[in-house]
Amino acid sequence: MKSLSPVRKDNISNQVFDQLLLQIIEGGWPPTTQMPSENELATILNVSRVSVRSALEKLEALGLIEKRHGEGSFVRKLSAESHMNSLLPMIALDNVDLLDVMEYRKILECGMMALVVENATSEDLQILESIIIEMERTKDDSQMFAVEDIRFHSEIARMSGNSIINKVQGILKVILKASMINIIPVVGTESGIYYHRLILKAIAERDSKKACARMAEHLDVNIHGLKKLIEQG
Repeated sequence: MKSLSPVRKDNISNQVFDQLLLQIIEGGWPPTTQMPSENELATILNVSRVSVRSALEKLEALGLIEKRHGEGSFVRKLSAESHMNSLLPMIALDNVDLLDVMEYRKILECGMMALVVENATSEDLQILESIIIEMERTKDDSQMFAVEDIRFHSEIARMSGNSIINKVQGILKVILKASMINIIPVVGTESGIYYHRLILKAIAERDSKKACARMAEHLDVNIHGLKKLIEQG
């Protein structure tokens, strides 16, 4: 286990959190291990118990540790899926490059089309159709249209049947909500409706290659719109 070290006096709580998180990630405190007490950590790190408690609360909120009344804090045993539950919210709190997010979406959403096409049910197709109808109904309202646009992509992620894809899409939805409202006036609502119908048609035809191609074209339009927004400042 790497030794903990006293922290600087600026951004104390964040530094405490970073050190404790690193100990967990690198296995310094293996799963089910009891962590040092608040008093012990405060002494080792040369900080107040308030800073330690704040860091522990953040780790608990992320699902990385659990506090047991009268016993202390213990590192949770996490599966790959629960790691996504714990760590993905940190991405949402970080400063992310939206262009990177959009490019990642293109890779993710095209790549999962084989699973989507394989698993899609008639009920799934009806859900996508109903979302497109709502997109048509709200095409003059950028905010509501953005909600339906993101919902369409979230449903496709769900249809993949892969829990990790679904969770990643869920966190991207949080990041993208505000930006999509700004992108839509640039690219136009008709473009979204047009491509979503083509994507749905390809899924209904069980053609994963065509579905991937249509999704790529659709996201390329949005990426171009985002670049245009960035250029405009």
